[in-house]
Amino acid sequence: MVKDTNEIFKMMLFNKLPLLRKVSGVSLQQIADFTGISSWTYARWEKGQSSPDILSLKTVVSDFFQISMDDFLNENISTEALIYAWNHKGYSLPLQTEQKPKCNNNEKAKTLVKNRLPLLRKKVGMSPKSLAHILNINIATYYSWESGRSLPNVIMIKNIVTDILNYSLDDFLDESFPIEQLMPLQTGEESRKRALK
Repeated sequence: MVKDTNEIFKMMLFNKLPLLRKVSGVSLQQIADFTGISSWTYARWEKGQSSPDILSLKTVVSDFFQISMDDFLNENISTEALIYAWNHKGYSLPLQTEQKPKCNNNEKAKTLVKNRLPLLRKKVGMSPKSLAHILNINIATYYSWESGRSLPNVIMIKNIVTDILNYSLDDFLDESFPIEQLMPLQTGEESRKRALK
């Protein structure tokens, strides 16, 4: 399942990122400067040749393009719908002139998952074993995520937080938002339609 989700994620990046960038009229270098990565690395994401960790993707999607991670990673929401919603909300890109310092988002993401995933899982009353079973993964793999030894890929994090536990990925990734205050997502397509308005 992990391999499949990696391929799904790379295809999602290939289908969504280049169009978002072209429609917004920004260069690879502008996004790279904003995120603190090389333009070569970002270009590989757009081509579906590699994929970012969850926090690097959040920097591009939420911070730069100002699009919800929940919406971006929703396979039922097209890039065109994201662009339409973005244009009608009157957003403008936060183009900066200085390059952000490079940081190790992978280690930060491991820490975030280690600190927040067990709390959210316990909040809904789910055991590590039952979550691993639903994800069709080895329990040792799941424990490696909760212990901070490894990191699930972006689609796996989305599946856990949004699809299984029924919480917003945007809220989960917001470290300033206490897990105890997170509220479950509304169910059904109606909530997705409201989010895009």
